[in-house]
Amino acid sequence: MGCGGAGILGPMSRRAGNSGSVLGFDSDPDLLEQTFALRGDINIGRRTVHMFRACGLEDVQIRTSVQAVQDRHPYMRMPLIGARAMRERMLDAGLTTARELDRLISGVEQAVNDPDRVQFTFTLVQVWGSKPLTLQSRESPTWN
Repeated sequence: MGCGGAGILGPMSRRAGNSGSVLGFDSDPDLLEQTFALRGDINIGRRTVHMFRACGLEDVQIRTSVQAVQDRHPYMRMPLIGARAMRERMLDAGLTTARELDRLISGVEQAVNDPDRVQFTFTLVQVWGSKPLTLQSRESPTWN
C-alpha cells in the first residue's frame, strides 16, 4: 500500500520528528466538498489505520463517532454540498432533471435552516499513531 494518503501522511510523519505523534481527522467540510467534486474517496477514513501503519507509525489507534447537530450547524449542509458538487454528474447520468434537483436542494436548504431541526452526521474518524524511536533519538535526545 505504501505511505502516502494522497501525499499527506508522508509530510505529516516527517514533521512529527523522532518518536513524535501523527493525528488525522476525516471531518473537514472543505476537503469533503473538494473530494465530492473530484470523485475522490469520501470513505477514506476506513483506510487511514492501514495508511498510518504503512507509513511506519506504531501503536496506531482509531476512534469514530456520529454527532447529533442542530441549530444550523455547518455539518447539516453536507447533503447540499454533495448535491451541488455532483450536480452535473447526476444530470448527465439522467438521475434527475435540473428542475427536480433544484426543487430538492431548495427543500433541503429550508430543512437545514430550521433552528429546531436535529440531524446526525456522517461517521467522524480520528486516527493517531507514534513514530518509532530510532537509535539516534535514544542516544541524543533533542530538547526544544
